[in-house]
Amino acid sequence: MDSRVLEQEQRATKKKGKKTDEDLALPDQLEPGVSKSNPKKEEKSKAATQKKIRATNVTQSNRAAKAMGPLQSSATSLGRVWQRAEKHLDLVPEGVQESCKRILNNLESWAASARACVNQQEANKSLPADAEVAALPPLAFTAEDLKAIVKQSTEVSKVIRDSMPRKEVAAVGKTPAENTQKDAPPAKRRRGKGNP
Repeated sequence: MDSRVLEQEQRATKKKGKKTDEDLALPDQLEPGVSKSNPKKEEKSKAATQKKIRATNVTQSNRAAKAMGPLQSSATSLGRVWQRAEKHLDLVPEGVQESCKRILNNLESWAASARACVNQQEANKSLPADAEVAALPPLAFTAEDLKAIVKQSTEVSKVIRDSMPRKEVAAVGKTPAENTQKDAPPAKRRRGKGNP
């Protein structure tokens, strides 16, 4: 009698939608070789993640490509100013020297990471459409960081240039020959043969 009542209760709970212990079995308790997941769903999810990765790679590569120009030009100009300043380090304040070195290192490393990102994306473009693509490494800077460092490099360059000795400026209105010959007699006026 008790077994019959238990069976009826089990059937009733199944009808109501409640899950039994068999339905709640953990994956390791299932029979080997039986998979709960659907292979079509797995393929679709892989395709969706690859699509997302490709889209973020394109966005990140475009950001890196746009940043390469300002990074390279700022690094080049600051590097040139720093090369000239190394001859006169006693005239350049220490804080400016340290800032210049730090900014120059950041510019060069950021430019290298942007270049690597663009190169990797170009390599990814040559892969077939169905091939798996790895996500690009994140850039070490944001757009705000880029604007700030370009402005800092400009300011540091300006301070270094102002602290450097200047060349003598030629007097206005005189030719270079007149500036070199201060006490020399004036040059004779030479007349060419003219048409009569």
